[in-house]
Amino acid sequence: MDERDPMALLRQWQNEARLGGETAPDEVVLSTVSAAGDPSARMVSAKAITSDGIVFGTRLGTRKVADLAANPRCAFTFWWPSLDRSVRVACTASALD
Repeated sequence: MDERDPMALLRQWQNEARLGGETAPDEVVLSTVSAAGDPSARMVSAKAITSDGIVFGTRLGTRKVADLAANPRCAFTFWWPSLDRSVRVACTASALD
């Protein structure tokens, strides 16, 4: 693991959660803020964790897409109770090609 890549550590912890029997190690809370400043949080599935960020899928036309279009700053919160570990990642979202 490259110690300069915090996402590598996140991948390692996610894998430990998976191997430790977590029932939903890929589920993560995505927190956003709307154009009006209203906060929102919802569960999404982390499809991949790369050195560039966290990849998740969603349908266009959802509130999360509208929130991220208005304000791309967001946060992801992972929680793995079996490891007694949680991780928050603050980032700027962008659409994949």
